[in-house]
Amino acid sequence: MERVLGIGGHFMRAADPVALGAWYRDCLGLDADENGLWR
Repeated sequence: MERVLGIGGHFMRAADPVALGAWYRDCLGLDADENGLWR
């Protein structure tokens, strides 16, 4: 049996991406740059 080594990405669409980015920054502490939220 094969093991799971990780999970895939999660993609979301937003009517207001700037507001969604502000929510991620303010509520989750994730601040995106021009490349997104790669860590």
